Amino acid sequence: MDSTQQITPLGGNTPYRFNFESLSILEVFNCSLVVLCSRKNCETKLNDLFKKHFNLELPSVAKSSYSGNLTLRWLRPNTWLVEEPYYEVDMLEKKIKKNVGIFGSVVNQSDAWCLFDLNGPCCPKILERLCNVDIDSMAEGDISSTKIEHLSCLIICKKEQVEYRIMGPRSAAGSLYHA
Repeated sequence: MDSTQQITPLGGNTPYRFNFESLSILEVFNCSLVVLCSRKNCETKLNDLFKKHFNLELPSVAKSSYSGNLTLRWLRPNTWLVEEPYYEVDMLEKKIKKNVGIFGSVVNQSDAWCLFDLNGPCCPKILERLCNVDIDSMAEGDISSTKIEHLSCLIICKKEQVEYRIMGPRSAAGSLYHA
């Protein structure tokens, strides 16, 4: 039997953590991600299905909604990022497809992204040097698309002024971490 081991985007067997005086950076490795797109004129039906099956409403522009371990984040009109702790390959994708049927398109994105959680009181000062997002105006659950080191990234506010998640292309994890 072939035994393989998953590696993190930074190439380790366990998530990388770096601690400074007032900042910690943690590589997040235990996340399933899928992108959900509403089919034409089906957003209302899709919202109803999410309420029924997941106790979640589709979030509005630049917002997130939560229920249990499931998080739904707005990406762009009629498109959301669904996030859940990693349990099994393709489990989240199958669960979403089963419950949205023909009203949405679902694409697994779990291995396409690298995720870094930044935690500490100096997060806003660091992020304002890396990107053009108004970090001070972000509330918990807000999401913003931006460029960091010429890479298209997402910044998510997990706790105002203290905790943020940066999502970027997995292929550039080292560059993003270095920044």
